[in-house]
Amino acid sequence: NDREQRGVMVEPLEPESVLTFLNHLGVSRYEIHKKIGDALRDKLESEIQKVDIPSSSSKSKSSKFLQSDGGSGEKKLLELLKSSWEYIHVPELRPVFVTLINKLGDRTPVEVLLLLAKKDTAGNATTANSIDNKQQNEDINLTNLKYGELLNQFGL
Repeated sequence: NDREQRGVMVEPLEPESVLTFLNHLGVSRYEIHKKIGDALRDKLESEIQKVDIPSSSSKSKSSKFLQSDGGSGEKKLLELLKSSWEYIHVPELRPVFVTLINKLGDRTPVEVLLLLAKKDTAGNATTANSIDNKQQNEDINLTNLKYGELLNQFGL
Protein backbone atom coordinates (compact mmCIF):
# COMPACT_ATOMS: atom_id res chain seq x y z
CA ASN A 1 0.00 0.00 0.00
CA ASP A 2 1.27 3.48 -0.91
CA ARG A 3 0.43 4.92 2.51
CA GLU A 4 2.37 2.20 4.29
CA GLN A 5 5.41 2.86 2.08
CA ARG A 6 5.33 6.55 3.04
CA GLY A 7 4.98 5.66 6.71
CA VAL A 8 1.46 7.04 7.02
CA MET A 9 -0.62 5.11 9.48
CA VAL A 10 -4.38 5.36 9.04
CA GLU A 11 -6.58 4.13 11.85
CA PRO A 12 -9.62 2.15 10.75
CA LEU A 13 -12.88 4.03 11.17
CA GLU A 14 -14.71 2.68 14.19
CA PRO A 15 -17.62 5.04 14.80
CA GLU A 16 -19.24 3.02 17.59
CA SER A 17 -17.56 4.96 20.41
CA VAL A 18 -18.53 8.31 18.86
CA LEU A 19 -22.08 7.13 18.28
CA THR A 20 -22.32 5.89 21.89
CA PHE A 21 -20.98 9.23 23.19
CA LEU A 22 -23.48 11.20 21.10
CA ASN A 23 -26.24 8.86 22.29
CA HIS A 24 -25.35 9.72 25.89
CA LEU A 25 -25.65 13.40 24.95
CA GLY A 26 -29.18 12.76 23.71
CA VAL A 27 -28.46 12.84 19.97
CA SER A 28 -30.31 10.09 18.13
CA ARG A 29 -28.70 7.98 15.45
CA TYR A 30 -31.34 9.25 13.04
CA GLU A 31 -30.20 12.85 13.65
CA ILE A 32 -26.54 11.86 13.20
CA HIS A 33 -27.16 10.01 9.95
CA LYS A 34 -29.48 12.76 8.66
CA LYS A 35 -26.84 15.45 9.31
CA ILE A 36 -24.14 13.40 7.59
CA GLY A 37 -26.42 12.61 4.64
CA ASP A 38 -27.48 16.26 4.28
CA ALA A 39 -23.86 17.42 4.40
CA LEU A 40 -22.82 14.89 1.75
CA ARG A 41 -25.78 15.82 -0.47
CA ASP A 42 -25.00 19.54 -0.11
CA LYS A 43 -21.35 18.91 -1.00
CA LEU A 44 -22.35 16.91 -4.08
CA GLU A 45 -24.74 19.67 -5.17
CA SER A 46 -22.02 22.31 -4.77
CA GLU A 47 -19.60 20.19 -6.81
CA ILE A 48 -22.24 19.84 -9.53
CA GLN A 49 -22.66 23.63 -9.57
CA LYS A 50 -18.88 24.10 -9.94
CA VAL A 51 -18.75 22.04 -13.13
CA ASP A 52 -18.30 24.28 -16.11
CA ILE A 53 -19.84 22.81 -19.22
CA PRO A 54 -17.85 24.42 -22.03
CA SER A 55 -19.31 25.23 -25.40
CA SER A 56 -18.12 22.98 -28.21
CA SER A 57 -15.35 25.41 -29.17
CA SER A 58 -13.91 26.43 -25.78
CA LYS A 59 -12.04 24.71 -22.96
CA SER A 60 -12.42 25.73 -19.37
CA LYS A 61 -11.71 24.69 -15.80
CA SER A 62 -14.26 22.73 -13.86
CA SER A 63 -14.62 20.76 -10.66
CA LYS A 64 -11.70 18.43 -10.03
CA PHE A 65 -14.07 16.11 -8.17
CA LEU A 66 -16.23 15.41 -11.21
CA GLN A 67 -13.33 15.37 -13.69
CA SER A 68 -10.79 13.33 -11.75
CA ASP A 69 -10.19 10.84 -14.56
CA GLY A 70 -9.93 13.41 -17.34
CA GLY A 71 -13.48 13.07 -18.68
CA SER A 72 -15.54 16.05 -19.77
CA GLY A 73 -17.75 17.78 -17.22
CA GLU A 74 -20.84 17.19 -19.32
CA LYS A 75 -20.06 13.48 -19.61
CA LYS A 76 -19.60 13.16 -15.85
CA LEU A 77 -22.85 15.01 -15.18
CA LEU A 78 -24.70 12.74 -17.60
CA GLU A 79 -23.23 9.66 -15.87
CA LEU A 80 -24.29 11.04 -12.50
CA LEU A 81 -27.76 11.78 -13.88
CA LYS A 82 -28.05 8.19 -15.08
CA SER A 83 -26.88 6.86 -11.71
CA SER A 84 -29.22 9.11 -9.77
CA TRP A 85 -32.33 8.04 -11.70
CA GLU A 86 -32.94 4.94 -9.57
CA TYR A 87 -33.11 7.18 -6.48
CA ILE A 88 -35.57 9.70 -7.89
CA HIS A 89 -38.30 8.32 -5.63
CA VAL A 90 -36.25 9.18 -2.49
CA PRO A 91 -37.31 12.70 -1.44
CA GLU A 92 -34.00 13.42 0.34
CA LEU A 93 -32.04 12.72 -2.85
CA ARG A 94 -34.27 14.55 -5.33
CA PRO A 95 -32.40 17.86 -4.91
CA VAL A 96 -29.35 16.19 -6.52
CA PHE A 97 -31.46 15.21 -9.52
CA VAL A 98 -32.96 18.71 -9.75
CA THR A 99 -29.49 20.27 -9.54
CA LEU A 100 -28.26 18.01 -12.35
CA ILE A 101 -31.22 18.84 -14.61
CA ASN A 102 -30.80 22.57 -13.93
CA LYS A 103 -27.04 22.41 -14.57
CA LEU A 104 -27.40 20.45 -17.80
CA GLY A 105 -30.20 22.70 -19.05
CA ASP A 106 -30.70 22.16 -22.78
CA ARG A 107 -28.20 19.30 -22.68
CA THR A 108 -30.52 17.16 -20.57
CA PRO A 109 -31.26 14.01 -22.60
CA VAL A 110 -34.69 14.00 -24.19
CA GLU A 111 -35.23 10.48 -22.83
CA VAL A 112 -35.00 11.79 -19.26
CA LEU A 113 -37.45 14.58 -19.97
CA LEU A 114 -39.86 12.12 -21.56
CA LEU A 115 -39.63 9.83 -18.54
CA LEU A 116 -40.39 12.77 -16.27
CA ALA A 117 -43.38 13.64 -18.44
CA LYS A 118 -44.78 10.10 -18.54
CA LYS A 119 -48.19 9.70 -16.97
CA ASP A 120 -48.52 7.51 -13.91
CA THR A 121 -51.27 5.13 -14.97
CA ALA A 122 -50.48 1.99 -12.96
CA GLY A 123 -48.36 3.42 -10.16
CA ASN A 124 -45.40 1.41 -11.38
CA ALA A 125 -41.87 2.71 -11.46
CA THR A 126 -40.86 4.28 -14.75
CA THR A 127 -37.78 2.82 -16.37
CA ALA A 128 -35.54 4.01 -19.17
CA ASN A 129 -36.88 1.27 -21.44
CA SER A 130 -40.53 2.17 -20.93
CA ILE A 131 -40.89 5.06 -23.39
CA ASP A 132 -43.04 4.45 -26.42
CA ASN A 133 -44.05 6.75 -29.26
CA LYS A 134 -47.72 6.87 -28.27
CA GLN A 135 -46.82 8.13 -24.79
CA GLN A 136 -44.51 10.81 -26.22
CA ASN A 137 -47.32 12.39 -28.20
CA GLU A 138 -49.82 12.74 -25.34
CA ASP A 139 -50.69 16.14 -23.91
CA ILE A 140 -49.05 16.70 -20.54
CA ASN A 141 -50.89 17.72 -17.37
CA LEU A 142 -48.54 18.03 -14.35
CA THR A 143 -51.13 16.73 -11.89
CA ASN A 144 -51.34 13.39 -13.70
CA LEU A 145 -47.61 12.87 -14.07
CA LYS A 146 -45.68 10.28 -12.12
CA TYR A 147 -43.06 12.90 -11.24
CA GLY A 148 -45.37 15.92 -11.26
CA GLU A 149 -44.28 16.90 -7.76
CA LEU A 150 -40.65 16.85 -8.88
CA LEU A 151 -41.43 18.88 -11.99
CA ASN A 152 -43.11 21.51 -9.82
CA GLN A 153 -39.68 22.13 -8.27
CA PHE A 154 -38.59 23.46 -11.66
CA GLY A 155 -41.39 26.02 -11.63
CA LEU A 156 -43.24 24.45 -14.56
